[in-house]
Amino acid sequence: MSKRTLVDGRSEDRIPVDDRGFLFGDHLFETCLSNGETVPLWPLHWDRFTRGASILGFDLPDEETFLDDIRALSDGQVAIFRLSVSRGSSQSGYWIPTDLLPRRVVQKRLWPDTICQQRGQGMVVGTADIKLQSSDILAGLKHGNRIMQVLLSKECQGKGFDELIVFREDGSLAEAIASNILVVLDEKLVTPAKPDVSGVGLQWVKSQQIPLEFCRLSLNELRRASEILLINSVAGVRPVGRWEDQTFEVGEMCHRLQNLWNQMLP
Repeated sequence: MSKRTLVDGRSEDRIPVDDRGFLFGDHLFETCLSNGETVPLWPLHWDRFTRGASILGFDLPDEETFLDDIRALSDGQVAIFRLSVSRGSSQSGYWIPTDLLPRRVVQKRLWPDTICQQRGQGMVVGTADIKLQSSDILAGLKHGNRIMQVLLSKECQGKGFDELIVFREDGSLAEAIASNILVVLDEKLVTPAKPDVSGVGLQWVKSQQIPLEFCRLSLNELRRASEILLINSVAGVRPVGRWEDQTFEVGEMCHRLQNLWNQMLP
């Protein structure tokens, strides 16, 4: 069996129990899609990775080290790589020693076939009962404290949907559980101004020179949408086929974005 996990560059599937990422969620991660040869969206991932590390106040291993790890695990197949960096190991509770060494973990898993089905047929989504906080100092970061997303996933599984659309306590649209949301509203492409994670998929859309407005969106505005799309850096662009009692056709914007995506990524 080919290697699936590297810890600090070594074939390993365990980390110490005093790792701060395990203890406190004191880590950052990126989930990247490889076409079997390269990670086409790598510059966008690396930019977010370095910004997150700067905000949390710890150093990342250098960029080439991560790329070497990906190459070591790659076998020419389309695959998903999760890159995690914790602040390191310590036995000082919340207090942060000054001499910590960051720990990196790179994991590989195969790309699921269900993504192709969802891209073509559309997704059946619901509205989450759980609401995200209206203000969070960690908003936008891909940090390790993902318990809200775990609880949302549990709710989604219980209701039998493919995904959930998530709102904030103040009534504004936030995102889906594991994707950002794109909405075609009054023939304009818009997205929530303050998602919980600043998605690489959104940055890719901006790089395609497609006009994209960031604004506050309410439940009533979402109900007026002609298209609702979910996007992330692994699944690409997936249309919502049904949300609550509304059904949607796969529209012009979805086809346009999917065609652009397919030129570069699986």
